[in-house]
Amino acid sequence: MHKIYSRRRFRILQGKYKKKISKMIIILTIAFETAAIILNNINPIFEKVSIYEAKKVATFISNEQTTLVMKNYNYDSMFSVEKDSEGNVSMIETNMYRVNLIISDIAYKIQEEFQKPENNSISIPIGSFTGIDLLSGIGPNVKLKVVLLGNVETDLRSEFIEKGINQTLHRVYLQIDCNVQILSSYKNIDEKISNQFLLVENVIVGNIPSTYFNLDGLGGYINSQ
Repeated sequence: MHKIYSRRRFRILQGKYKKKISKMIIILTIAFETAAIILNNINPIFEKVSIYEAKKVATFISNEQTTLVMKNYNYDSMFSVEKDSEGNVSMIETNMYRVNLIISDIAYKIQEEFQKPENNSISIPIGSFTGIDLLSGIGPNVKLKVVLLGNVETDLRSEFIEKGINQTLHRVYLQIDCNVQILSSYKNIDEKISNQFLLVENVIVGNIPSTYFNLDGLGGYINSQ
């Protein structure tokens, strides 16, 4: 009798155990599927918000360092305008040594600033990742680290704008490209952040003979206004 009772009791417990396992599997499956749906919805918002905040940091650093460097220079220190006997512009000569010095100095200072702890760490409220305006800026902060990948890339660009009779506005911009990696416990994001900053500008009086200029490698174009 004892053996028969024991076998029946074991079978009863075994049946209940199977039911519990089945319920747990169903619950876990639902939980994982729900989590996957939530993550799929959050992922594009997370990337968008993270890249936006990283771009704000990169733009601020680039603008700040460009402004600091350019305090020591002006248009005349970078370019010299030569005219013929009739007052027309015959040549705009670029001081390439000084221009290259400016570019390398700006790039170096930007890279240096990125290494500072206060500049390579950003915090975003978790509510901002929901995509709901009412929750934006609410909740505990998610800390992200912004790491500069490689060197800062720069490209000098020139623009000529017709401003009236015998007057042309010459503007020189610096294109700054930063390849960064945004690090978090959730995922890592690689992004190229590009910004363009005005370095100098000057109104040139006199006819300019061509609609395209190649100032010792510094490309330019006429933009009529």
